Amino acid sequence: MAVKPITRKLSQAIPKARPILKKLGRASLSSLPILGTFATGIAAYHIHPVFQAEVDRGREFLLAHNPHTIEVLASATLLATSDIIAQRYEGNSFSYSRLGRMFVFGGLSGFFARQFYDLLDQMYPPENGRQIVKRVLIDQGNYAPLFLASFHTFNHVLQGKPITELAGSIRKFVFKFIPLSWSFWTPGATLIYCLPDDLKVYTSAILGLVWGIVLSRIGHDLPRE
Repeated sequence: MAVKPITRKLSQAIPKARPILKKLGRASLSSLPILGTFATGIAAYHIHPVFQAEVDRGREFLLAHNPHTIEVLASATLLATSDIIAQRYEGNSFSYSRLGRMFVFGGLSGFFARQFYDLLDQMYPPENGRQIVKRVLIDQGNYAPLFLASFHTFNHVLQGKPITELAGSIRKFVFKFIPLSWSFWTPGATLIYCLPDDLKVYTSAILGLVWGIVLSRIGHDLPRE
């Protein structure tokens, strides 16, 4: 008997979801020139030996002097890419200041994610499944709400909203969106903490490409600049 209400709800939800999915698909297609640039760079790396040598030299320099710089750049680039898709989805005039905010926040989140993962490695060495569960609980119970609060504060200040409204708006923002964050990042964090250390931030950044579209939509509610 319980199957019929579920089936009915699904049949009602699917038609509503179709236009949203179509619009998101068109937004993704409009971002193909940017993705094409990335693809061209990757192809050039594999085809052109001189270009490959220069890229490898730069990567080796970064890894030798600051091994986490590439993680920060990857996080910044992917979050900025998610904002491009989100803005194309909205269909309004493109805001480069908004894109810049997302790029900077992506880099900051990549940097602090590395510090957080290293801290958890020290507190709970990856010995068994129980340690992974502890990490996920700490991540979602502490880092997730702090991340949302930081994201909201970052955009609140840079968009010129009154500082006096910040405390109240943070509480509303976090309580409103933390369930959505938990539903996405609890399985995401479980995956991340099952991976080798050098893949954690990159995996987080790739997942953040999807989550960043949501963040971009909910974090920029002022009129267009």
